[in-house]
Amino acid sequence: MSAFSTQFALSLELTSLVPALVNQAQTGLTWLARELRNSGSDIVVEEDLAHLFGRCYIAPNMSRTFRTVVGQDSNVSTLIDSIVLFNGSGPTVKRALTEPPGNPYFAMVVQCSLLSATHDASDLAGALARAIEREQDVAPEGHQTRGLLSIESIRTMLVAIDEQTAQFDWRNVLLAISCKLEFHLPNDIIHETIPSTVLEGLIIMLASVQRFPEERILLIETDKAACVLVAWAHHVLGMSVLVRHVVDGQKRTEIFGNEPEQVIIDLDAKWQQNSSAILMSSDGSQLFKLRVEHGEEFIDSTCRAPARGLGSRHLQRTLFHLGGDARKLGKEGMLLSAAIASKFCNHLRIGMVDDISTAESFMPYKVPKSNLYAATQFLFDTENISAEDIDCIETYANLLHGTTVMEMEMDMEMDNKLNTTPELDWKTLIDACVHISVFIYAFAHVTNLHQCDEFAIDEQRTWSRFTANLSKWKIGSPLAVYAHDCISIMGRMMAGDAFGIDFQKTGLVCSGGWSVFLSSMTVSDPSFVRAVSVVKGVPCRGGVYKHRILDGPSSVHNLKISVLDGPGSQLSPVCLDAVSLGKTYVGERGDSFLVTFRYLKDEGDKGITLSRTGFSNRSLSLWITQTTAKCAHVYSERDTIELPPDCHTISGSGIRQPSSIKGRVFICLTSGNKHARWAALVGFTAFQETIDNNGKRRGHYPVLLKTDDTCLQCAVDEALSCPISQPCVLVL
Repeated sequence: MSAFSTQFALSLELTSLVPALVNQAQTGLTWLARELRNSGSDIVVEEDLAHLFGRCYIAPNMSRTFRTVVGQDSNVSTLIDSIVLFNGSGPTVKRALTEPPGNPYFAMVVQCSLLSATHDASDLAGALARAIEREQDVAPEGHQTRGLLSIESIRTMLVAIDEQTAQFDWRNVLLAISCKLEFHLPNDIIHETIPSTVLEGLIIMLASVQRFPEERILLIETDKAACVLVAWAHHVLGMSVLVRHVVDGQKRTEIFGNEPEQVIIDLDAKWQQNSSAILMSSDGSQLFKLRVEHGEEFIDSTCRAPARGLGSRHLQRTLFHLGGDARKLGKEGMLLSAAIASKFCNHLRIGMVDDISTAESFMPYKVPKSNLYAATQFLFDTENISAEDIDCIETYANLLHGTTVMEMEMDMEMDNKLNTTPELDWKTLIDACVHISVFIYAFAHVTNLHQCDEFAIDEQRTWSRFTANLSKWKIGSPLAVYAHDCISIMGRMMAGDAFGIDFQKTGLVCSGGWSVFLSSMTVSDPSFVRAVSVVKGVPCRGGVYKHRILDGPSSVHNLKISVLDGPGSQLSPVCLDAVSLGKTYVGERGDSFLVTFRYLKDEGDKGITLSRTGFSNRSLSLWITQTTAKCAHVYSERDTIELPPDCHTISGSGIRQPSSIKGRVFICLTSGNKHARWAALVGFTAFQETIDNNGKRRGHYPVLLKTDDTCLQCAVDEALSCPISQPCVLVL
């Protein structure tokens, strides 16, 4: 019996000697509390918010639909041995669904699901905390109150509900309301949020109107948030709502439900600074009023929308504000955005350090044009990019010229096509198209683009450091790109900068029930690696949910190499490094999992050498690696060739080349052992980050990774043809 088994048996025996601390009912409650806490929620927070929202009951139609949608079977996909991506209802939602109809927990979950889908979780949590505090302030003396809740505890509970109910599409509900009210730019209107003070009042007032429909009327005076207000009062709570608003200068009224109305929304610009919620009796007398105070901070919105069509919506928003015939330039805007992406992708260089000035010494980085066109098609939600469109994109790319990308000028041919609209502001259009070109670049790296139609992103968070670097790029000069650029661009569109995420050490980021992660997380053997994957689900380990996966402690030892054979010797695809993958360590820090891979190298009499690394370090090692080109020859593991001049075989990882050895290509013998290949690549990357005797980084040198569709001779020939003067490493 192993030591661990013996320890467990002893622990079990000792446990039987401890008196029972709780009865069976208390045990069930303890398990529930543990599950809620591990998912990010809290049993006390849920109890208090159920007391707050549970005064209302959910409309029967909404109740049936919501239960059907969010009650579907959960999906689980494995990332690594102990971490999975969980997509479906968790403990909070399951608890609400299993309670009998009319229970306060279900009412709380549905209403919080709507509000968290449209309002920033931190701001919404602050408003709910103030609502609880307001109730306690007006409680009669001697009345026992529940106590206050921390804003952070409410925020994490809202995030848990948002993720566990992500299957329910509130966006379509809001869009239907926006269309009925005939709003311009419905995709923007649906993201308007309820003022904080008004929201606090509605929690009480909506319940009062619902409970006493013949005696109470609610009047909401505001200049925005009509869609979410109608969704809350009518679709969720089943009340009749009358909206008074102005469309193209004409006063309009629209009723949702049957007359008489129970809620009146007076939508007018005059309420911009003093929105209010007024509870009235049926005779029109005012019972209670809450008005937004001057200078009150508004709740930020969560402008979550599907990734498909992001480019067209972003462009539509820009062209609408330009007005006039500029709105007809959607197709030309798409082609111009793709042309800008094609333009700067012709000048990319692989960067190691975030210093754009050093890009000239780096190796070229190629993004397949087919990937750019596929991303353009996806982001503009068009059926196809035709051959004519592709010709136009490349023509535009050649016609664009100027000092920087933000100062691009139109060639006469492009000017004739785009300048037919006098309202067109070229700088405004270019700014929008540059932002979209960054989206195109990022989504061109997504491995499963066909599964990302509903990928939820925040349309307000379009800025990234890549965008900032691109805006300063001098057209025609090298543009450095880095291993973490794509996950940074997409991660910021999901989660923003609220938590100060360091994307250089991030392997996965999750928000809104979706996860974006580096392809090195699911690649067992190095292959095409400059990519990210997008999957619906939240990282979970043993019932514990987190929203990021970071690199754990890392260390790479023994960067020296052993030179084995030189020119004229026989080369065959073998592995001379006995490397295995040890136990993967997983830890926690705040809202993140920490993951460390352990590669064990058997050094014989010298013992075992341990190297530790994480997902982003593995991705970085693959970032500086070029894969060999496919050849037409038949490859066999028994192939043998003679080493040409300037070629040596090596074992180990690093490139501390003995001064007596002169060579151009060093061939690392790791064929057939995926762990040895990973360890070698990570070692080469770590060596390039070290400092030489002169206090300088050793810098970048080419690393080629042989693929299965390249024969041995062609792989060696490609390494010899590398134009960079530094030594080249070929990893078999």
